[in-house]
Amino acid sequence: MGSAGITLDPGRIDIFYDGVPVVRRGAGGPERDQQKTIKVLRQPFFTVSVDLHQGEGTYSVLTSDLTHDYVTLNAHYRT
Repeated sequence: MGSAGITLDPGRIDIFYDGVPVVRRGAGGPERDQQKTIKVLRQPFFTVSVDLHQGEGTYSVLTSDLTHDYVTLNAHYRT
């Protein structure tokens, strides 16, 4: 988000993991449900949604697994 080339107000940003709020208005808070967050993070796949509150545009990104096992597996390949 910081390299998007636009001025961002961190105090307006909301972030969700599979719909579970983890950041509201730029900060985590008491409304955060840690048990739900942990449950989402333990899934093999989940969606991260970021609302910048700056209009109607959307953008999607697919990422890959960067866990220890993934890095170990790919360390055996030579480039």
